[in-house]
Amino acid sequence: MHRSTQYLAAHAHNKEERDRRTHDGLSTYPGEPLTLDVVHSLASLSPELTVSLYVPTHRPTAERQQDHIRLANLLNQARTQILRVGGEARARDMLGPIDELVANPTFWTHPSEGVILFCREGNVRIFRSPTSIPELAIVSEHCHIKPLMAMLQDDGRFYVLELDDHAVHFHFGSRFVLSPVDLPDASKSREEVDGQLESPHHADVRLTDIIGKETRRASFPAVHEQEREKITEKFRNIDTSICKFIQEKNAPLIIIGTERLRALYAAVNHYPHLASAEDKGMPHLKPGSSLLERAWETAGPILAQGVLKARERFDKMCGTEHAISDFTAILRACSQGRIGHLYAASDSDRWGTYDAINGQVREHQPRWPEDDDLVNIAIIMALASRSEVRVLPREQIPGKEDLAALLRF
Repeated sequence: MHRSTQYLAAHAHNKEERDRRTHDGLSTYPGEPLTLDVVHSLASLSPELTVSLYVPTHRPTAERQQDHIRLANLLNQARTQILRVGGEARARDMLGPIDELVANPTFWTHPSEGVILFCREGNVRIFRSPTSIPELAIVSEHCHIKPLMAMLQDDGRFYVLELDDHAVHFHFGSRFVLSPVDLPDASKSREEVDGQLESPHHADVRLTDIIGKETRRASFPAVHEQEREKITEKFRNIDTSICKFIQEKNAPLIIIGTERLRALYAAVNHYPHLASAEDKGMPHLKPGSSLLERAWETAGPILAQGVLKARERFDKMCGTEHAISDFTAILRACSQGRIGHLYAASDSDRWGTYDAINGQVREHQPRWPEDDDLVNIAIIMALASRSEVRVLPREQIPGKEDLAALLRF
C-alpha cells in the first residue's frame, strides 16, 4: 500500500506510537502541497476502504469554531457509512486519529480555505486547500478525487524568473505551490546584473510579451553600451542555466519584472515557451503567495488552453465511432485503457458498482453502502491509463452528459 512520506498517525492498535505521531503532526504538520502529481498518486492506490473528507474552513480566528463543528459533523457522517460496511471496531480504528483533530486547536492554526483528508486504516494524509471546496464525507474503496481534479486539472508545471530592483530569482511553480530554485547565475544582486540603469535618454527596444504571439516596440531609459552589454551577458548566463535546468518540454517560463528588464531578457532567451507578466508597478515581491498569484495570472490561461483544444478535438470527432457518451460504454473503455480524452461531470454523482471483469455496471438510487461514485471510478481508471481527463460542470460536457470520451482505438 502506498505510504505518505509523513504520517499524522500510526496504526490505531499501536496507541503509544499513534499518540506520539499524532501529537507531533498536530503541532508541526500543516498539510501536504496540493499538486496534480498528488492526485495521480491517490488515484493509483489499490482498492481499500477509504474515508474522503472535504472540510471548508475559515481564515479568521473568530470563525474557527464553525470549522470544528463542521469537521465533527462530517466525521459522524463518515462513521455512519463505515458502520454499514465494517462495523464499530473498523470505524474506531479508521477515524480515531482524525477524532483527535477535532479536539486539538493547534490543527486550526494553519489558515486555508479548506482541509482535505484521506484516511485509510493507520494512514491519514492531510492537504490544505487555498481555494473553496465542497463539504463532503464519502466512504468507499477509493479516494474521492473528483473535486481535486476539478481544482487541479490545469495544474501544469511552470517556472518564474523574477527580475526586480534588488535581485534575480528563479522559482518552480504549480497551481498552489511556488518554490525557490537555487540556479547558477540566478539569485544575483541587481548591482551584479545591471549596474546603473538610469539615464535621461530613451531608446526603442523590441518586446515580446508571449513568444510567437505578440511583438511590439517600447521606449525605455537608454543604457550606456558598456552597461547594456553587462546586463546582456548576465542574462545570457541565466538563460543557459535555465535551458539546462528545465526538463519539461512545454512548461511555460514566466518573466516578472519591469518592462525594460523583461525586454532585455527576451532578447537573449532561447527557451521556446517564454511568457511575460505585465509590470503593474508593484514593489519587490518575495517568494510567496503574492508572487504566485501574479505568476498564475499569466501561466493559468496558457495551461488552460488544453481545455479548448480538447473540446475542439471532440467536436471534430463527434458523430464518429471514436466519440462516445454512453455511460456504461465509457466505463468499459476506461477499464480497457482505450480512452484518450475523458470528460467527467464535476456536479453529478452516479452511485453503484462496476465489475471490470465482465464490464457490468449496477447503479442504485439512493446509494447502497458498498457503492462508489462511478464518475469518480471512471476518472481513476482513465488516469491509470494516462488519459487526458477534464472535470467540468455538466453543462460544459459535450452533449451535457455525465461522461463523454474520445477513444484511442
